[in-house]
Amino acid sequence: MINYKDITGAVAELINERELAINIGSDVGVILGMKFTVFEKERIIRDPVTNAVLGHIQNEKVKVKVILVHPKFSIARTYETYQTRAGVQDILSTYSRAMRDNLARFAIVSQEETRVRTLKASDKPPGFEHINELESYVKVGDPVKFLEMPENVPTPANESVTEAGNVKKN
Repeated sequence: MINYKDITGAVAELINERELAINIGSDVGVILGMKFTVFEKERIIRDPVTNAVLGHIQNEKVKVKVILVHPKFSIARTYETYQTRAGVQDILSTYSRAMRDNLARFAIVSQEETRVRTLKASDKPPGFEHINELESYVKVGDPVKFLEMPENVPTPANESVTEAGNVKKN
């Protein structure tokens, strides 16, 4: 029985601004459309006086969706979007604080737009140019953990996927 919640791996390669390769594939149960979360490497929190380990933290970096599956690796793409006001910072940063306050009150200086989250640290509008690891906040070796199954997962008639990510016989 496959427990999908146990599927973990690591970023193997940065392909472009929105795509990366992960070191897990169909051999361990990865399927097309499966979603994963990319995390930073786990950090140890220590007591500053005793140096005793207090715990661990691991922050989320980005969510990705598998678009291509091979036996030993998969290709995943960012899919989250966010709202931004295009041009506000660029335009207003050239003015004094008083002028920025006046412009913000009396002029429309931006338009809201939806952007797709990218791997680039600057999060420029997405494209498909090669990305250098120095330009990315996602790094080769970052941990990847199962997030959710795609909708309408084809499973044999006598099986289903539970909320916990397990496949059970019906």
